[in-house]
Formats: sequence, C-alpha cells, structure tokens
Amino acid sequence: MCSINDAEFDSIEQCMEQKPPVTTIGSICKKCNERRADIVLRIRDAYCRECFLTAATHKFRASLGKSKLVRPQDHVLIAFSGSQPSVALLHLVNAGLNEANHKRLLFTCSVVYIDEGNILGLSLEERKTVCTSIVVHVGKLNLPLYIASLEDCTEDSDVRLYSCSDEVYDVHSKNEECMKKLMSSVHSLTAKEDLLQKIRNRLLLKIAKQLKCTKIFTAETANHLAVKILSNVSVGRGAQLPLDVGFCDNRDPGVMLLRPMRDFMKKEVVFYNAFNKIVSIAVPSLGTKAGSHASIQKLTEKFVTDLQEDFPSTVSTIFRTGDKLSLGTNETDEDNYCVLCQAPLDTTVSGSSALQATEFSRKVSALGPSGFDSRTIGTLQNDLSRSKENAQEVLKSSDTETDSTQCCNTSTPIVDKNSECCRTGEDCQCSRNNKSVTLPELEVCLCYGCRLIAREMDTPELLPAEVISKAKQRLSYKAMRKEIEDFLL
Repeated sequence: MCSINDAEFDSIEQCMEQKPPVTTIGSICKKCNERRADIVLRIRDAYCRECFLTAATHKFRASLGKSKLVRPQDHVLIAFSGSQPSVALLHLVNAGLNEANHKRLLFTCSVVYIDEGNILGLSLEERKTVCTSIVVHVGKLNLPLYIASLEDCTEDSDVRLYSCSDEVYDVHSKNEECMKKLMSSVHSLTAKEDLLQKIRNRLLLKIAKQLKCTKIFTAETANHLAVKILSNVSVGRGAQLPLDVGFCDNRDPGVMLLRPMRDFMKKEVVFYNAFNKIVSIAVPSLGTKAGSHASIQKLTEKFVTDLQEDFPSTVSTIFRTGDKLSLGTNETDEDNYCVLCQAPLDTTVSGSSALQATEFSRKVSALGPSGFDSRTIGTLQNDLSRSKENAQEVLKSSDTETDSTQCCNTSTPIVDKNSECCRTGEDCQCSRNNKSVTLPELEVCLCYGCRLIAREMDTPELLPAEVISKAKQRLSYKAMRKEIEDFLL
C-alpha cells in the first residue's frame, strides 16, 4: 500500500512539477541541431521549417505505406471540404503524385466536394460563391473535381455530379425541401450532427461507386478522432469505434474509407499550411456560432481542447487508446447491419444487457405515474427477457400488425388476395411494399445510436429513400422466413 499521506501535499506545486514551455526565441532545431527553430510541438519539441515539413511528409507517406491497402491501380476519391486538414491532405497527395523519383504515388485520384449549404441556411448565391472558391483552389492542382449536393442522398438513384467545366450549378427543389424537412425534424443539435455525418458518408460511398473508386480519403486528424471517441461513447456508438476512428473503415464491402491524416495534430496541420502558404476556404457548419453546451460534440471538443493546452499528451492518449479497440464479432449475416450507418448491429443481444436495462428504464419512464404498477412492470420485464427474435416481434406488434401476405424475392411471390404483385424484389409495387414503415419496425433494422436519432424525428419516412427501401426489404424477408417456419411446423 502507498504510505504517502494526503496531508503531506498542501499545494499543487508539491504534487506536480511545472515545466516551462520552450519558445522558438534562441532555440535550435532538435532534429538537425543547426538551424533556428520555427515551431514548437508538444511544448518541448522545437523544429525548423525544413525538418518539420520533411517529418510531416514522411508521416503521411508512412501512414499509407504501413497499411499496404492502397495499390498502384486504385482510383482514390478525396473528400474535400475546404478546411485546414482538407487542403493539407490535398497538397500532400498532389506533391506525392508529382514527385519525379521512385517514391511517387502511383494511384489516380479524383476530388469531390459535397455542398451542404441547404441545411446551413445559405442562399443559392452564397453556395455558388463557395463552390467557385473550391473550383479555383483545386484547379491550381490540376486534379479532377466533382461537386455534389447533399440533397441527392434522399433519392435512390445516381448522384448528379458537376465537374469544373460545368457553368451551371443548380439544386433540385424537391430534393432540397426533403432535406430541409429531414434535418428540421431532428430536434437536438447532437442528433443533427450525428445524422449529417452518417448521411455524408453514405453519399461519399455512393459517389465513389459511381466514379468506380475503390478508396476514399478523408482529412480527419488526431484531434477530430479524439473528440469522436468520447462523443461516440456518449451518443451510444461505442461498439462502432473501430470503424469510426480506425485507419480503415471497411463497413462497405466495395469501398474502403481511409484516414491518412489521423496521425497529424491540429497544430501540425495549421503550421504545414502556413509554411506552404496554403489558404483554407471558410465554410460554415452546423455547429458554427453555437455555444459549447449546444451539443455533446461541441462540449466534448471544448473539454479535449482545454485539457490539451495544459497536458499536451491528452489527444494522443485518447486517440491511441481508442486505436487499440477492435470489433468483437465478424458476423457476415446480411441482416446484421444497420440500414442507416451500415455498421454491425449492436442491439442483437440476448439475456441481461445494458441495452435491455436502458430500454426497460425508457419504457417505465414513458408510462408515467398513472401506468406505474407491479403488473405492468412485470409484463415489461417478461418482454425484455425474451430472446432476440421475440423481442423484435414485440417491438413490431406494439404499434401495428404485420400483414401476413408479404412480397418476396422468390420465383413464386406471395401476394394479397385483393391485389396483385406486379414485380418482385425492391421494385415490388404490392400493398406491403407501399406501406409506410413505423418507428418500431424501423428500430429493428437500426443500431442503438441510429435508434436515438430516429426517436427524435417526427416520422421515419423522412429518411433517405435507400434506407427506407432496405428496411422494408428486410422486414419482408423476416416475415417470409416466419411464414415458412410456421408452415413447416
């Protein structure tokens, strides 16, 4: 046991030795020990301009080389937003593609910018001004650029991509209204930012497949990922941390999402752009001008940033700890993923679990004082203690009765007696496929984090058409399996 008495430490100075930070005035670069230092990292490490740029380039190239995921024949899609990390990523990739020696990057790349001005309240002129700045910035690097609207994720069709040569940039009014209704139906800023991130990633995957890209580069730095680790745990996405903060996000079997800037600190990115005279493009976000307590993401960002000022290892500790996490299961069941974020479902648990305890507490709280009695509580306990399949059936039958005549993607589809099924599969026009999806039905197809978003929405039908279509298809398949099991029994 420790023999030190707490009374022996009367002041903070006795508990912690404060070390003065190193300044660039009179300091020598710790790398070359020759030139004067121009930047200080981690309070004590001083570097000159040349050594810092060399180390930054090596860090970026090492992140790609260690993974061995990017092949010379790959077509990479770079997600560009105009922010400081985004312009630094574009500059590093362009410098690697234009090197004359054997270290030159051999893959081909395209750049995409997703216009989110609709949900930010920007006018069409302001959105065109931002897009013009994006075109000018990327045009200097001679890289193919495509501009897409966030509204295109609401339709289950190809994304309309505008290239640099297109003089007209327009937005479909119908899609614009659908996106406004979707974001306005979510009440809290926490859920809005979480939903926006999932929709943006879905659109990036859709664009990558349309352009036949096998990899996507995003510009998430160590600071972004450290904040995401803590905020994801707070919003119920702890089971998805390996996918959300790891170097490779392979939840989609056709396209990998890579994070080559994950080893960079925010300060390193800012100085890299300053030394190379790279100017970022100011584009507002949902959290712009919002207070630190407006959302969980904003509060977590303030907590990590304030702690990082006095303890320079804060971000690195959080980031490296989250980097050691891995997915617990490798199930390949086609029904074992969330239809919104495409992550493995973390709600398919049986027996006692934290999820069932949370659901029990939520249902008891929803009953109110009038419905709180021992009989009702016993019924809820029995329902929550059932198996996974029975629990899903209880959720679906609580608000609506499932039609026993379902359309299925088989050679002999089951049809209603009063209507005919003209097609099969996703294009089916029978009564079951045209029926709206209720929240209890949709929750069966969502992970816990996405369930929290859906519960804040006015109606789940506002979600993208592809999400609703996959949910209907999965519910139809589940009903078909149940019919077959009942028939065999």
